[in-house]
Amino acid sequence: MLSHSSGIAEPPLLDATISDNLARTAERFEDREALIGCATGRRWTYAEPHEAGGAG
Repeated sequence: MLSHSSGIAEPPLLDATISDNLARTAERFEDREALIGCATGRRWTYAEPHEAGGAG
């Protein structure tokens, strides 16, 4: 039994987890800014949180 049903959607839903999608995005755009901490001004590239999470 599936835990979800995607039904008919345009455009179709991704058949991937959030983690899978983030990993693909980190591979494609690793040097681009992904997160900015407004209060601190700290900036992270896509690769930084991906690496910190132990993925890859």
